[in-house]
Amino acid sequence: MSDRIIRTKELMHKSGLTRASMYRKRQSDPNFPKPIKLGDRGVGFSEKEADAYIEMLIETRGIYPTHN
Repeated sequence: MSDRIIRTKELMHKSGLTRASMYRKRQSDPNFPKPIKLGDRGVGFSEKEADAYIEMLIETRGIYPTHN
């Protein structure tokens, strides 16, 4: 199966994140899919990386880091 590049709106739809939440996660979460520059202003994301990230969120739900 080949990997496909999805745009921001599709990643928002797949993940349920808002645009602002995605930008915050891009800054703070090293596991968030890395953007692929498509032009001067456009970016996309690897669909495989996006699906793996969403699967990781599902598998780790309810597990929050503790602050000691």
